[in-house]
Amino acid sequence: MVSEYNEYVSEVLSAAGDIVIKSMMGGYLVYFNGKLIGDICDDELFLKRTPTSDRLLAESELPEKKPKKAK
Repeated sequence: MVSEYNEYVSEVLSAAGDIVIKSMMGGYLVYFNGKLIGDICDDELFLKRTPTSDRLLAESELPEKKPKKAK
């Protein structure tokens, strides 16, 4: 069963190209034009970080998730 969030991600990203979301080990892998670009876990999208994605997203309004501090 595809979640509403997965459908939303697919719809938004498909404006840029072919998006496929595959179920994998309790989460979902996101492919763009046949290449793995990230995953979805607990209705949160995580993009694979590369020099190209950093450049393309540098001026976006997407918040960067900060790593949790070790206890």
